[in-house]
Amino acid sequence: MLALSDKHGEVMASVPGLADMARLTLEETEVALEVLEGPDKYSRTPDNEGRRLDRIEGGWHVLNHAKHRRMASLDERRELNAARQRRWYQKHQKQPEPNALHNVSSRSVTQPSDIAEAEADSRSILPKEKIDLNQHTIQTFLSGRLLANWAVSADLLTVLSGINGEPAKAFHLDALSKLKPYHARTEVVVGDRGDGRSGRVDLVIRDEKGEIGIELDCASPKGKSLFKLQNHFDRWCILLRRVVELDKNRVPTTDAAKKVAHLFSRKLTTPWSENEISAFKAIGQIDLEDLDTVERYYQQERAKGKDGIHRRDLKTFLNNFNGEVDRANLALKRKKSSGVADSKFEAAKLALPGLDQDEWTNGSRRLEAYWDEQQAGENGHERH
Repeated sequence: MLALSDKHGEVMASVPGLADMARLTLEETEVALEVLEGPDKYSRTPDNEGRRLDRIEGGWHVLNHAKHRRMASLDERRELNAARQRRWYQKHQKQPEPNALHNVSSRSVTQPSDIAEAEADSRSILPKEKIDLNQHTIQTFLSGRLLANWAVSADLLTVLSGINGEPAKAFHLDALSKLKPYHARTEVVVGDRGDGRSGRVDLVIRDEKGEIGIELDCASPKGKSLFKLQNHFDRWCILLRRVVELDKNRVPTTDAAKKVAHLFSRKLTTPWSENEISAFKAIGQIDLEDLDTVERYYQQERAKGKDGIHRRDLKTFLNNFNGEVDRANLALKRKKSSGVADSKFEAAKLALPGLDQDEWTNGSRRLEAYWDEQQAGENGHERH
């Protein structure tokens, strides 16, 4: 009946209708309703003498409906929060630093307040973004469009060089068509894609030496593509739909831009995206002292690990730069004030044995006398 009730906990139904929905006889339904309408001294909800139902015109009112609705809402929020936390944790695994030829842009995700549940359920996740090819033994062909862990034969290289198409679907269909002589199979299931779940490899072909796994990526190889291929195939390659040329005009050149890049562990040879450049220019003149303040604050917050409060995405940081400066100044000011207050408390404890935090906070006669004595001493120093 909880499932049938509306938001007010009312169930509009008849006894025969309930019996039909519950697949019970009329007699069984009437007995069940009598139990639910009657008092129950063992009920965990003592309101209404433990009764669950109350008859109203046209049906029943579920008396403990609000309680169950709150419980269901809490469970739903927990599930949604856990799912969001897992997504955040997976996307913020430490990623390898990209080299100059493969620009990796971070993605902005709101940090949850607690990711303990996500940590408990997390698996070994490989970065889903582009990867640093310097960390892997990979040969490049076709002006960087083809990356492989073996010396690709001339015949296969010729076939792969002719594969083109936009968008991705057309590129996949063209690859499948031109690789048919190699007994191409598409969407081949593999045991692990890098997060403990089964995944799929775009293409698997066969030559006289055995199978070759092929992943079709956009402009730069993805970490999960590399993981699937390395763990399931002796020979493999990644074919890129296009190669993006490095634009040297998009690397940081000013002192402020270099400081920002350093703040987010960006190499000075790593180009910024157009959105990042636009956000940086929109700030206008940047005071390097402000950046120093933010850097000190970020060092302080990053030392807290996952509980630290700071921006994790460069573009989001630039879009909220003035707010980050204000927050850094306020946080560092509070820390300094807290340090002064702590030192005064320690000095008072030496002069007033037994002084505790409650007396310090709420005050007392001897504490007032202590302050008067301190003030008199300060005034005496000023006269001299």
